[in-house]
Amino acid sequence: MTCAACVNSVEGILRSLPGVRRAVVALATSLGEVEYDPAHIGKDDIVSAIEDAGFEASFVQSSGQDKIILGVAGVFSELDAHFLEAIISTLKGVRQFCFDWRSRELEILFDPEVVKPRSLVEGIEKGSSEKFKLHITNPYMRMTSKDVAEATNMLRLFTSSVLLSIPVFLIRIVCPRIYLVYSLLLWRCGPFMIGDWLKWALVSVVQFVIGKRFYVAAGRALRNGSTNMDVLVALGTSASYFYSVFALLYGAVSGSRSLPSYFETSSMLITFVLLGKYLESVAKGKTSDAIKKLIELAPVTALLLINDKGGRCIEEREIDALLIQPGDALKVLPGAKVPADGVVIWGSSYINESMVTGESDLVLKEVNSLVIGGTINQSGVLHIEVTRVGSDAVLRQIISLVETAQMSKAPIQKFADFVASIFVPTVVAMALLTFLGWYTAGTLGAYPEGWLPKNGNHFVFSLMFSISVVVIACPCALGLATPTAVMVATGVGANNGVLIKGGDALERAQKVKYVMLDKTGTLTQGKANVTAVKVFNGMDRGEFLKLVASAEVTFFLRFDF
Repeated sequence: MTCAACVNSVEGILRSLPGVRRAVVALATSLGEVEYDPAHIGKDDIVSAIEDAGFEASFVQSSGQDKIILGVAGVFSELDAHFLEAIISTLKGVRQFCFDWRSRELEILFDPEVVKPRSLVEGIEKGSSEKFKLHITNPYMRMTSKDVAEATNMLRLFTSSVLLSIPVFLIRIVCPRIYLVYSLLLWRCGPFMIGDWLKWALVSVVQFVIGKRFYVAAGRALRNGSTNMDVLVALGTSASYFYSVFALLYGAVSGSRSLPSYFETSSMLITFVLLGKYLESVAKGKTSDAIKKLIELAPVTALLLINDKGGRCIEEREIDALLIQPGDALKVLPGAKVPADGVVIWGSSYINESMVTGESDLVLKEVNSLVIGGTINQSGVLHIEVTRVGSDAVLRQIISLVETAQMSKAPIQKFADFVASIFVPTVVAMALLTFLGWYTAGTLGAYPEGWLPKNGNHFVFSLMFSISVVVIACPCALGLATPTAVMVATGVGANNGVLIKGGDALERAQKVKYVMLDKTGTLTQGKANVTAVKVFNGMDRGEFLKLVASAEVTFFLRFDF
């Protein structure tokens, strides 16, 4: 998706599907949330409908716990892949699976009533005699890697376009001032001069190889009965490119150079648009930082306690935190994060729950006390029994709340989306009016002939104004402004412990006059800070601070020992 018009198209496609109750699509995150009836339509059908419309789509995650994506290490050949598939085929509860050679990722669809994710991982590793090592892939991290890949791809396209566009610019602007170089460019090679051949070849690569994405996206939009920024870019650059080709061919046939070419216009336009696309992809990647920081609150691994039939611990095993299951007994060491929501079954300790409650004071946890995943154990060792994992966990619900807020549309954005939907046709109409206005004025002698470029005419002069109107109008800014502001605001709020429930609440926040807080713990951090230093006995202030600093270091050294 490139602008608000694409968002409207995708939402329209989703809402028209049978069984789809609700569909919300966010441009800034490139994510869509669909609520549907499984009896009428499936996930694959939804993805196929989006792809049939010309967009790329893939399933990320759902509230259902029936799918897992695992990274696999140890597969080096076709024989290894067949061995892996044979092992999975013997596991109970597996409905469907697919192994991707390129990413080394294994996607398994299973029955959660029959088998659990950890049992799948253990079954595959044991079945291969530890030949294969598996790790669960966090869907949020997969999305982050896609954002990085998109930004990298845009940077590569922009760099390639710059390297090809600079020679074209130099041939047009700089080389005519260097006699020796310009004389070489004026040598005739077939029907055209060497300089014309070079410009045509370089710009053709920029226009149709590097700029292919604009034609593909424009065709997709027109096929869906909508228009977007790519339509404007393809239209403006194509007008400049094909006019220049016509000028060269006309000059070759007529034997004169009465029509100037403007190859550099199309190549530089594509270069600048790609620069904007790269900056846009970088900005979109940064807006998801809040989600990444919230994910990082949860530990990566956990210590699983294996008990015998008598309830005695016989083994401790480190497992991936994403493979924790309800009913597991976990060991939480001092200074470690609580891996999941649960209840204390042994031990006593103080826990810092400020990431959830905002209260800086430590909370005493004893047997039968509830603990929250992501909070920090401060002093003693705890054994906990896991009660909630996945979408039921408190931390995951906070992440879900931030996601929902970032995907929500503020009232002002709905107006912006409406404007964006009619923006491109309006711009094209204004471009045509601009062309007709300048061309008519030129033929009627409303402006002096001296305004025309060298070897130019009224048609070329008017066409340049028309192209300028097309390419300078960008609906992307209009469609991205509000969702990006909402994402940044909700992200900054989440990083500071403030959860905002969406763009509507943000828009109404400007009317807030008073904020009431129930206790100081909501505002303070529970850590004393030195705010001012004053010496009363005549001692040098710098010397005093050195002594204080020395005492502080000595204190911490003794504390550590």
